Amino acid sequence: MKTLNANLADALLSTGANIGFSGKLTHDWSKIDDEQFERLCYDIIYSHPRFNSETIRKLGNSRSRDGGRDIQVYDIPTDRRLAPKKWIFQCKLVTGKGSLSASKLIDVSDMLDSYDVEGFGVLTNATIDSTLYDKLDKVCSKRGVEQLNFSALEIEKELIRKPYIR
Repeated sequence: MKTLNANLADALLSTGANIGFSGKLTHDWSKIDDEQFERLCYDIIYSHPRFNSETIRKLGNSRSRDGGRDIQVYDIPTDRRLAPKKWIFQCKLVTGKGSLSASKLIDVSDMLDSYDVEGFGVLTNATIDSTLYDKLDKVCSKRGVEQLNFSALEIEKELIRKPYIR
């Protein structure tokens, strides 16, 4: 059902663009708080066809002592002989015009080791700068951990394609 929904959303976007609707969205992030942003991130992961929505967990409220884990979910293996992979996502609402840098995301390696994950991602309302991408690439590749990150660009695309989340 999620894949059908995603395919229909893409078709609707294409027809909308062909008749002149704008696909642009610039969300006013100053109108939401950390908890609302985490719920938005939860909905994005919940509706993503890669993940089993029956396994998703939002781990505490925003700014709680969650060990860097805001959302935990298992994926849906493409091969039935493989076990589902455990993923952890961190949600970072950035205030102001800055980007999300490596200095704002600490102890990623410890978190990946502590919770025995095979997938990791960051969701943020800002751009992700090169220092953070470099850090995540290095830490994840050393451990064989897959990545799926959502900067403001990817989140806004999700909001355009899935207006029910918006």
